[in-house]
Amino acid sequence: MKVYPGQDGRVHSARTCPGLHEDDAPPALVPLDAALIGAMCENCAKWHHWARPDSALGIFLCALTGMGLLYELGAHLPGPSDAGPEAEIADCETADAAALLAEGDRPAEDDEKRWQSFSDARRLRDAAFRDWLQAATSLHRALGTVAAYPWLEPWARERLTLKAGHVEALRTRAGRLVRPGALLEAAAAGLLDGDGSPLWDRWQDAAAASWSGLERHAGLGLEAGGALFPDAGVTAEWTERVRARVAALRTRPERLVLAALPAGDGRRSDLRRTLTEAELGVLAAYTVEADWGRRVMLLRVPYLVAEHLLGQRSHLACTPYAGDDAGFAPALPPPGERDAPLPGVFDDSPVAARRPVTSAHLRALREGAGHDQRRADQPQADQLYVVFSAEHGVEVLPTAAIEARCTTGWQGVLVAGAADLPASLIAPWAEQPPQQDLGPGWQLGAAAGEQELFDERSLRALALARGARDLRALDDGRDGAARAVPPQVWRALLARDRMDLRPFGGGIPLGLLADVQLYTSNADPQVPGKGHSPYCGHQHDLRLTRDDHLLTVAELLRRTDLEWCRKCGGYAVRRLAAPQLAYYRAAHRLYTIAEELRRDPGRRPAVLAADLASLASWEPHAPHRWEDRDRRQWLEIIRALEARLAQPRRR
Repeated sequence: MKVYPGQDGRVHSARTCPGLHEDDAPPALVPLDAALIGAMCENCAKWHHWARPDSALGIFLCALTGMGLLYELGAHLPGPSDAGPEAEIADCETADAAALLAEGDRPAEDDEKRWQSFSDARRLRDAAFRDWLQAATSLHRALGTVAAYPWLEPWARERLTLKAGHVEALRTRAGRLVRPGALLEAAAAGLLDGDGSPLWDRWQDAAAASWSGLERHAGLGLEAGGALFPDAGVTAEWTERVRARVAALRTRPERLVLAALPAGDGRRSDLRRTLTEAELGVLAAYTVEADWGRRVMLLRVPYLVAEHLLGQRSHLACTPYAGDDAGFAPALPPPGERDAPLPGVFDDSPVAARRPVTSAHLRALREGAGHDQRRADQPQADQLYVVFSAEHGVEVLPTAAIEARCTTGWQGVLVAGAADLPASLIAPWAEQPPQQDLGPGWQLGAAAGEQELFDERSLRALALARGARDLRALDDGRDGAARAVPPQVWRALLARDRMDLRPFGGGIPLGLLADVQLYTSNADPQVPGKGHSPYCGHQHDLRLTRDDHLLTVAELLRRTDLEWCRKCGGYAVRRLAAPQLAYYRAAHRLYTIAEELRRDPGRRPAVLAADLASLASWEPHAPHRWEDRDRRQWLEIIRALEARLAQPRRR
């Protein structure tokens, strides 16, 4: 790896490290081993990437350092306040709050003296659930990393055990602050059949989601405009039906249920956003075994709660559990769910030895190095890749599209990303001064598009994007800075100006321009609306999406049923390669000569004759070539013009 030695004997993995005081410190290439890691400065060892972020080593280090496993193993552990006198005080506060909340979330209306006490109890409950879910999310992330890299498990086992015990203690504390009767009422409310009215739907949703009991929702009515207002008589019947059902089923035996938590992003305590209060209360109060690695809980719940959970009306994916408590053993996530990208998937092995990429590999890239925005000086993972599959051959695709294909069984390998492109080609390209070719059609050419780019990273992305057969394939469905192709690269790919196609309506062959791509929002006459260019003000953003339409210039000239926006012209042109631009100019020169001969055939005979001779010998540069038919048609037009030019001028 490349390091920067400091005068104090420490080495640094980035020149921008604040501990490196020598601005001109020369880099050195050294083996990455235990001795090197021991010599690293503390800041680089903890935060900086030591390898490319889209390599197997880079992804592993991102999962381990920074806010990765090392951080999680040190976070949400039992502290001094969890033992001794402080723990006893906290336990007493929890017991007092639980006693108050057992009466309900609020005191009786005539008991104003206890309003503050109830408010403090509710805040304590909210804090208890927040602490529990944050610690549980941290444990889930740590277990996921260990599952992806199982050789870390013996080293991390002691801390993982401490974290699991702490999470269970926090769950028990949160569960004490939930009123079981309120959870039964919420389950019964969710199972009731109503009259289908808007008021019923809103009341049922609110009652089934709450851990506060029906008192909080007993006085809801509905105005004509949809706003809720207090009306104690409207929902009284429903409340009685709920309580009658609770009373009828209270003595039924408890049931064991397996509850799978919704998938989250793994970085935030997302359960408070995806689950209702009642569902969180059920998890806190009735969990007998927790498997935070797989996010599966074994619950022993009252019969009524089980009916609600198993009735497909919960955000939890629940199934009956036929075993007993002792038969449930937490485990790490299955290997397929946490398939770590080991060497051989990315660019850390010869192409011939590459292994097929999976959606798990790309998730690791996206969740780790690909979206590591904590440090602006860190290299970012590529968003576009050259991929190969036996089914589709060589393609250029964004990582999101590759991941989507993998979920459908697609088998392919990553060949190269933008960072893999040879510096021997990219560096001279980036150093070229802006071209000043302002000839006809210049604004349509690829060289004009390059003037939009000012950094090497964008040039690399452009070089890859140019390899896409259909630019719509570069859409990854994301917005903002995270998307695979930024706006400046789209500008370098697509020309804002329309092509002047008049020469090709009078007999001049399209030749090299026949397959030039045009992109529009609508080229289907069966779909209402005009076609718009990606540059149009009617479009929200400069980009192509999978919903846009693709035409060629040849198709455009054949079609008579197209309707374009007058403001933008209707389509954007995929920028012309140098041979295509040269032919575009040659065709326009030939058209201009024909028009001049039609108007005044004898005004500049020598100049026109020389121009026609030059056009007759025009040949496209490789890899483009003339089609025999186009070549014959081109020469026939030139001979006809030469014959007209040779005719005596009339006086």
